[in-house]
Amino acid sequence: MEDNNKAIVPDHRVCEICNDDGKCLNNELHPNYDEDMFGAGDIYDCVEYQERKEGKKVGSWMIDWAKRLQNRQEKEISLTLTKGSGSLTIPFKEDKSKQSSFKDWNKSLIK
Repeated sequence: MEDNNKAIVPDHRVCEICNDDGKCLNNELHPNYDEDMFGAGDIYDCVEYQERKEGKKVGSWMIDWAKRLQNRQEKEISLTLTKGSGSLTIPFKEDKSKQSSFKDWNKSLIK
């Protein structure tokens, strides 16, 4: 009887980030590498390796990501109009080309 449950192991590929130098925690040549899928090594270790290589503060990618997310949420605004039991939500993004006050914006809707 043939065993069809054999694991398929892909050929080793040299990491394009660390070139298998053994300094990235997500590389099998690192002394603390963990093969477990839920272990210590993951893609974020590669990002932190890249930050150290570029002389950036480790973890700055997450701070930058949070700032971009916050800026995007501040720009995404919606207007909800309610009449009786129905409502209409109109999403729109802030137009930086024309900065005006709420009063000016409100007058432009009435025209």
